Amino acid sequence: MSKRIINYFALILVFVLFAFKANAQLNETFNGITYGVPYGWDNVDYDNLNMSAWSYYANGFDGAAVACQAMDVSSKTYAVLKTPTLRNLPAGCQLTFQAQAPSQISQMTVYLVYGAKQINLGNVRTKGGWSEFSYDLSAYAGYSISVWFRIDCGGKGSYASEWCILDNVKVAGKPNCAQPVDLSVVSLGQTEVSLMWSMGKDGTIS
Repeated sequence: MSKRIINYFALILVFVLFAFKANAQLNETFNGITYGVPYGWDNVDYDNLNMSAWSYYANGFDGAAVACQAMDVSSKTYAVLKTPTLRNLPAGCQLTFQAQAPSQISQMTVYLVYGAKQINLGNVRTKGGWSEFSYDLSAYAGYSISVWFRIDCGGKGSYASEWCILDNVKVAGKPNCAQPVDLSVVSLGQTEVSLMWSMGKDGTIS
């Protein structure tokens, strides 16, 4: 196979990889950061006396993540993480993410915010392991929105600390068929290519 054909093949492969992510309005894995939060995200709203701000955490679901921790839970405390604004949300979108609260008593509330309105999408509780959550955003098509993740903890006096981890935050159209996720090139030869992926939970597999 000629070098030119190989280059064409590699270029097509790049477009294929890009196409799987093209419909996502937000697709944050946090693997591109080594401290703080990604550019455009906001973590400044927190109780700085008893709580750490949401920030980089090395041991996420599949790489890096973000996490926050309450240092003193003798009184109630909180921290808020805000996504960038997603403008003119397309129809049929949903929010998905993975969360873990090893302390088992932390509660995270997810808000959809547009204009002056804050819509409570739901309360998230996990019990040690990773859990995936999804929320239908179809009712907010056409709005410019952001998503806020607020953790509230403390005031119970029985735990030394409480914390929560967040990973793989995505806002995208809900597929009819299950989509490959974490698609990557394992090896690229002159006549063949080896890919690796897993199937997402949304949609059906036929």
